[in-house]
Amino acid sequence: SITDISAKEFFRELFHEDHGGPEKHAVVLSPNRPDTAMEAVMRQSELLSNVVYIQGSPMIEKDLRRCQADRAKSIVLLANKQAEDPTEEDSRIVFQAITIITYLEKFDSKAGLIIQLLKPESKVHYYLSTNQRKARQDQVVCVEEVKLSLMAKSCLCPGLVAVIANLISSSGSPPVDLPKEWLNEYWQGKEYEIYRVSVAQRYAHWEFSKFAHSVYKNDRAIVIALELGSGDFPRVIPNPGNYQLPSNTSGLSVYVIAPDVDIAQRISRREDLKSGRTGIQTQNFSLSSKFALNDGGNDDEENVKPEPKSKFTKNVKGGDISGLEEKCHLAGSKVNVADITYKTLHNNILAENHIIICGIVPHMINFVMPLRAKYLSRIIPIVILNTEVPTEKIWHQISFFPEIYFIKGSALSEHDLDRANVKKCSKVVILAPTPEAKPAIDRGENDLSNLNKARKLSREEEDLMDAVTIFKYKTISRHNPRLK
Repeated sequence: SITDISAKEFFRELFHEDHGGPEKHAVVLSPNRPDTAMEAVMRQSELLSNVVYIQGSPMIEKDLRRCQADRAKSIVLLANKQAEDPTEEDSRIVFQAITIITYLEKFDSKAGLIIQLLKPESKVHYYLSTNQRKARQDQVVCVEEVKLSLMAKSCLCPGLVAVIANLISSSGSPPVDLPKEWLNEYWQGKEYEIYRVSVAQRYAHWEFSKFAHSVYKNDRAIVIALELGSGDFPRVIPNPGNYQLPSNTSGLSVYVIAPDVDIAQRISRREDLKSGRTGIQTQNFSLSSKFALNDGGNDDEENVKPEPKSKFTKNVKGGDISGLEEKCHLAGSKVNVADITYKTLHNNILAENHIIICGIVPHMINFVMPLRAKYLSRIIPIVILNTEVPTEKIWHQISFFPEIYFIKGSALSEHDLDRANVKKCSKVVILAPTPEAKPAIDRGENDLSNLNKARKLSREEEDLMDAVTIFKYKTISRHNPRLK
């Protein structure tokens, strides 16, 4: 069920004034009665007339009718990120999604599903479970996958996490009398978010680059991507360069960075521009055979079907690395963990300007892949510092990537940090450990009491893991102050 913290953040963004548009309503469907914290969230003045709480289950058709799921614009399934067993939690979400899809099909409803999962392999389970259904545009977000990929990208582009976080969340007014000038600039940047808007017919035949320049000049908004395909499988193409917009822009959408929705929607409403056809090419710029549009703006649907989900992860887990060869730098053959385990890399040329990873998590491939992308001109060495050797399952995922080394030790020890050559590294990434699933609680007379105790223990353990992570950060910062 949704927690009060998740509900507060979700509704803050959903009803933020920057999004404007028609009045929005939301229904919370949860099997539990709202606790005191949830009631406090629901009683907020801006939510009283817009949010309804219904006690029920998405697995029961009667409850789906009670919340008029077939008439919804979107249905969001949120996973419990503190679940003791992430696999079980993802299975629960997948079953809920299948039940909801079955219900929606009875009414031919166009409601889209937005599904939050915890483990990357659960995405495969979801798509395999729904592959016989009619094509859908459901959005599946995997917490672990996004988190690790962003952390890896931050090693290449420091500050990326802050940029992405600000672009996907709305902000309020800045505090008064900020002490430094750069904080004023930072808050001005926080006002911008990403919006998806349609394109006015006036822009027909414009080159994308000229179109983006015009929008920036007139509205100080930044067009970053074009959505091609109005069928079941649209594709989002960042910065398609000189691609020429079709003669019919109906159904064509772009993604734009703007301070609020009103400015973003000027792209849809503008009909007072002069023609932008000067100097355009007689033929459309070809993005690729997959994404090319004809002059009428209709898509060849066979060319815009998506590639199989989680293709690369599945290939690695199955021992087939052919899909990875197109995207990543790979070693000539599988590397054994014993061959890259060192007692020390202190002052070793193998570990200079390297990235140290403190800890191991189950899906390390999502962290390593961005750092082994073929567009990178240099392969940055990776040193894993952990108290335990990677399991065969975890190591198999990353055993085909070059220049990965292992040191057995702890980031809480300055001696072990020296063995990882921390004073010559470029970045250090600290991964919080993943809690192990606890055995099932005996069902009995005090079942609810036992369950609450287990949940309390889980929160205490999570706080302890965060404390250990903070201590690691303090130890590393003290030993190598130049690291950011």
